[in-house]
Amino acid sequence: MGYTWPTAPRPVIVLEIVEGSRQGQRLELDEPVVSIGRARQNTLPMTDYHLSGEHGQIFREGDQYIFRDLRSTNGSMLERNGSRLSIDAASDWEITLHDGDLLCLGDPRDPVIVRVTLPVQPSALEEDLGDRLVASRSIVDLPAVTQAVEHDPASALRIYKALQPLQSRLEMSPLLDAIVEATFELMPRATNVSILLRSDADKDRFTVALARDRRGRVPTGGTSGIDAVRASRAVLRRVLSDDAAVLTANAQEDIASSESILGGQIQSMIAVPLWREKEITGLIQIDNRSSAGFFDEDELELGMVLGAQAALALDNATLVSRLTIAEERLRGENLYLKRREEAMSFDQIIGQSQAMKQVLAQLEKVVDTRATVCIEGETGTGKELIASAVHYQSKRHDAMFVAQNCAAMPENLLESELFGHKKGSFTSADADKKGLFEIADGGTLFLDEVGEMPLSLQAKLLRVL
Repeated sequence: MGYTWPTAPRPVIVLEIVEGSRQGQRLELDEPVVSIGRARQNTLPMTDYHLSGEHGQIFREGDQYIFRDLRSTNGSMLERNGSRLSIDAASDWEITLHDGDLLCLGDPRDPVIVRVTLPVQPSALEEDLGDRLVASRSIVDLPAVTQAVEHDPASALRIYKALQPLQSRLEMSPLLDAIVEATFELMPRATNVSILLRSDADKDRFTVALARDRRGRVPTGGTSGIDAVRASRAVLRRVLSDDAAVLTANAQEDIASSESILGGQIQSMIAVPLWREKEITGLIQIDNRSSAGFFDEDELELGMVLGAQAALALDNATLVSRLTIAEERLRGENLYLKRREEAMSFDQIIGQSQAMKQVLAQLEKVVDTRATVCIEGETGTGKELIASAVHYQSKRHDAMFVAQNCAAMPENLLESELFGHKKGSFTSADADKKGLFEIADGGTLFLDEVGEMPLSLQAKLLRVL
């Protein structure tokens, strides 16, 4: 299948707030001028007090993006590769931005930090690959590719044997090893294999999960196995933009002109996407660093079959890992609750006086009744301990025991906490909220310091009871 160039996307600059009042927010902007400052009319308004009302601008000039400080009170700096550059009169208050730069705005001791991700220019995409692109296969063509393989029984059996170990590896590390081993077995001309997985935190960043050569070593000049890689390489961009596996030849120029994940000279490369439904979650990069024996289109299609099975196995391993973590957490919670229940027996309450024995005798009479119990005692005498013991010794012990100190909250918040509220019932009610009465339904609700509750709220509580 011939490759069709994608429609040129509208350039989008991405600003991620690393530090500041809007920390964690990520904005994709396509305006020609992006203004930053405290004033509301800015494209990126910030409430940090040490920024100026109109602090700075980002604008496009040709193929470059430039940040201009608008003579702000506390100034601006730019961090690049661990070094900070001043943006002042010496630089005419301007600096050309590079992908990944950090803008440090305002107070230099505690600045607002904005990470800049620049858009990939379609012209650069074409220039990077050019005639080095040998072939491309869209993931929508996988059924046809699989059907063609099935018509060759010998090839199908070889693929089955190579991929079979993937189905039995349910932990991530052994599975990655199995994928690399299967790749070398299916593609004799491959000299190096790396698996890149998409970061959950930053969708534009891929991480080298594993990189190996045929001898099982990390390639010279490469990573130690874990390394953050920006999705800036031409081959990776092509895979993401077209949802396709690609085959390139003479890739040395591509490696030299962008971030190399492995180092070394590559004669030909196959990049196979790993995908879940319509989302690409990673890729397998297969390199041939030998001067003889370039990859061909049959191996590209073979790589697609490998990628489909590897993606399924990786999803299974991720799911098993999450289930294992959840199971361990639930086991720990169950153990904690069981120990707490055992500790909340009447026998565990310390007290040998006649008055304490009378209290415990009364408790045994009320544990399984539906009556509301009033527990009196000065602060620190163990009212919540008694209430908890009543709950865990009753038939309600499998439901929730909820305690709330009525003196610790203002009236309006306590009312919402006890009875809940509907979305929009007041200014900050942006979602429905269950009250403690509903949460403790079927269990026990312990209201400590109930006498400190405002009289108006006591009337509402009486109505509920």
